Amino acid sequence: MNDNFLKNTNYLLTTSQVEKFPEHEMKEILLLGRSNVGKSTFINTITNNSKLAHISSTPGKTKALSFFNVDNSFMLVDAPGYGYAKVSKDQKWRHEKL
Repeated sequence: MNDNFLKNTNYLLTTSQVEKFPEHEMKEILLLGRSNVGKSTFINTITNNSKLAHISSTPGKTKALSFFNVDNSFMLVDAPGYGYAKVSKDQKWRHEKL
């Protein structure tokens, strides 16, 4: 890998449906943490791309997993935060299944 490999990061998709997760053989790094702690901002910072991962100042906005391919070496997966969820009980149940 070269020194700029994180700059070669591409957004693939965002989904909460397991059957739509991308099929690949790469390792995954899941970013998991409380709501509004900066998981998406972390992705934007390490890739030096402020528009790669969607960020919001409102807790609980992320409701699905977002997949990012890093130089065809591994996947970064941005997960919804936990501890705050302004969503229906059905949506909370779907988060728990993920």
